[in-house]
Amino acid sequence: MSKVAILLAVYNGADYLVEQVNSILAQTHSELRLFIRDDGSTDDTVRISKNLALSHEKVVLFKDDYGATGSAAGNFFRLLYGIDVSEFDFVFFADQDDIWAPVKVEQALRVLADSGADCYSANLVSFDNDSGSVAFIDKAQPQKKLDYLFQGASAGCTYCLSKRAVVLIREKLKGFDGYRYLSHDWLVYAICRSHGLKWTFDPGAYVFYRQHSSNVFGAKLGILGLLQRFSISRSGWYRNHILEIGQFLRGGKEEVQVIKSIEKLRFSDRIRLAASACAFRRKFRDAVFLGAFIVLFM
Repeated sequence: MSKVAILLAVYNGADYLVEQVNSILAQTHSELRLFIRDDGSTDDTVRISKNLALSHEKVVLFKDDYGATGSAAGNFFRLLYGIDVSEFDFVFFADQDDIWAPVKVEQALRVLADSGADCYSANLVSFDNDSGSVAFIDKAQPQKKLDYLFQGASAGCTYCLSKRAVVLIREKLKGFDGYRYLSHDWLVYAICRSHGLKWTFDPGAYVFYRQHSSNVFGAKLGILGLLQRFSISRSGWYRNHILEIGQFLRGGKEEVQVIKSIEKLRFSDRIRLAASACAFRRKFRDAVFLGAFIVLFM
C-alpha cells in the first residue's frame, strides 16, 4: 500500500481544525501520516494541534527553527522542505478549514495509477456556513498548452504529488524564500507542467471547501468573484506573479517569449498575448476575459 504524507498548514484555525483532522483520519486509505505546521497562531490552534498529535499516532506536530512565514504558501513550502520525502510515495496538501470525503486519498491514488501521472488535482464543492450556499467548482477542463503560466490546476487542497514531483519542486525552489506574495498551488502546477511531469485532472469532487471571512483566496464565484479577480489583477499582483513564476520554469522557447512579452507589455506584446489567450486559460470564457484584460488593463 502506498505511503502518504498529508501536509496541513495551519494559522488561527481553531474553529474548524478538529473537524478537518477527523475527516482526514477517517480516510479509507489507512497508510498515511498527517503533518501539522503552525505559522504563529494567536488563537487556540497550537493547543488543539498538540492534543490531536497526542491523541492520534498518525498526527505529527511539525516543528522547525524557521518561525512564522507570514503566508499560507510559506507554511506549505516549509512543510514540503521539512518532511523526509524518502519515507513516502505521495504527498497531499490540506487546508485547515475544509472537510474531506472518506475516499479522497484512495480516489486520487487510483486516478494517478490509471493515468500514469505524477500530479493530480480535482474539483471541489464549496459551502458557506453563514449563507448556507453550496456550489460545485469545476476546475477539470482540458489542459491548454501554456495554461500553467496564467492559472493553477485547482485549489491546492485537491493536490496529490508523487515523490518525483516533490523532489523536483524542492530542487527548483532551493534557496528561495520569497513566498509571501505567491500562490503555492499555482507555483507547484507551473513547475511540474513546465518540466514535463504529467498532471491529471479528476472531474469528481472530494473536498468540501469551506468559505468564510478568513479565506486567503476562496472560491470567488459569480459576479462578485469576477469583480474580486479583476481588482486583484488591476493591482498588479497577477502580472507580478506570472513574472515571479517565470524564474522557476524550464525555459522553453514559448515560455520565454510569453514571459518577455508580459515583462515589456508594449502594445504589440499586448496584441500578441491577447491573440494567444486561448492557450493560456482552460475555460473559453476566461480566455476571452484574459485577452481583453491584457489589451486594456494589464
